[in-house]
Amino acid sequence: MCSLLTERLRIWNTVVVESQKVKRLLDGLKRALLQFTGEWLVVERNVSGRAALVPRHGKAPVKVDLSAHQPSAAGLGNLVTMNLDGDATVFAVQAKQVVHPGDLPTLLSAFREATKRHQQQDLRLLVVSGRVSRGAQEALRKEGASYYDESGNLCLFGRNFQVQQEGERTSLRMPTGVRAPFNLGSPKASRVVRMLLASSPEMGFGVRASAATVRIGAGYASTVLRALQHSGYLRREGDHFYLDHRADLLDAWVSQPKRFARKVQRYRVFVAEPTVLEKQVEDVCARKGLRHAFTLWGAANRFAPMTLNPMVAVYCDEPDTLVENLPNSEIAERDENFWLMTPRDEGVYQFSQPAGSVTVVHPVQLYYDLMHAPHRGKAVAEMLREKVLGY
Repeated sequence: MCSLLTERLRIWNTVVVESQKVKRLLDGLKRALLQFTGEWLVVERNVSGRAALVPRHGKAPVKVDLSAHQPSAAGLGNLVTMNLDGDATVFAVQAKQVVHPGDLPTLLSAFREATKRHQQQDLRLLVVSGRVSRGAQEALRKEGASYYDESGNLCLFGRNFQVQQEGERTSLRMPTGVRAPFNLGSPKASRVVRMLLASSPEMGFGVRASAATVRIGAGYASTVLRALQHSGYLRREGDHFYLDHRADLLDAWVSQPKRFARKVQRYRVFVAEPTVLEKQVEDVCARKGLRHAFTLWGAANRFAPMTLNPMVAVYCDEPDTLVENLPNSEIAERDENFWLMTPRDEGVYQFSQPAGSVTVVHPVQLYYDLMHAPHRGKAVAEMLREKVLGY
C-alpha cells in the first residue's frame, strides 16, 4: 500500500518536471492562446436552456491567469484559471516530460481521487508536457481532459469554450545528458529508430550489436538509445534496451519535417501500366548493379490494394545511370508517372525486402515516406499502418 501511494504521489507531483519548467510550459500555453487564430467553439444556450457548441472564427478571447501557478494549498498541484465572457474555468495542472497513452489511467485516477478528497468537483485536468504523443492526445480528448505541449499541440475543454490546434512539425530535439541534443529525424538517429520499429516487440537491443546492424559508431548508437530511454520510449534491463512505446515512437519519428529524399526528379515514362514500369526499373537496376528500393504508392500496393494512384517511385543512389537506361522517358513538369528519388542517407535501404518481382523499402520507411507525400499519401499511410504494421 505504501509503495502504491508513493508511486501515485510521484506521478501526481510533476514527474521529472521541475517547477521552473512547469512555469515555462504554462507561459508557453498562454502565448499559444494569445497567438491562436482559427476556428474555436463556444457553448451557448438557446431560449429553452439547452446548450450547444457554436463555432467562432478568429482569435479566441480566453484570458489566462497564471498567478496561481505555484502549488495550491489544497494539495491539488498547480492551478490555472481561464476566463471567457466572465465564466471562469479552473484547471488542475499535471506536468510530465513525455505523456504516453499508458500514463493516462494513473493520471486520471489520481486527479479524480484528489478532487474528490478535497471536494473540488469543478476542477478540470490540464496536462502540460514537453511532448504529448498522438495516442495520448486522442485518449485525453476522449476523457474530456485538456493538454498542451512544447510542439504547440493544444486542446482546452473549458466550461463554456473549446479550443484545439495541432502543433507545427519541428525537429524533435532529444536530450542526451552527455552531449548536445540531436534531432530524432537525423539520418543516423533514424537508422536506430528504424531498427527498433522493424524488430519484434520483445527483442532487446545491445549497444554494439545495434551499432553493427545499422552501421554507425557504437558511441553514437549508445547516445541515441540512452536518449530514447530518457524520453520514455525505451526501458533498460542490464546491457539491453527494450522498446515499450512502439506506436508513440513511430508517431514522433514521422512527425519530423524532413523527407528522406534529398532530390526528387519527375519523369513521364510511356508504358501501359505501373507494373510494367516497375519491372523496367527493376531490370535496369539489376543489370547495372544499382542499389534501389521502391517506395510510396506503388510500393504500398505491393502489400495490399490501397490506392489507384499510378505513380511509381524509387530510391536510387545513381539516378542518372538509371534514367539513361530507362526507355521512353522524358522530364515532366506535370502529369508525371515516375519519381526518381536520391536518398539523404543509405538508411532508407535498411531492411528493404522483396515484394513480388521488385524490391521495396521496409513498411516502417514506407509509412514515413507516405506521411510526407502528396496525392493522399497520409490516407494511404494510415491504411498501411492498419493492414501491415499493426500498431
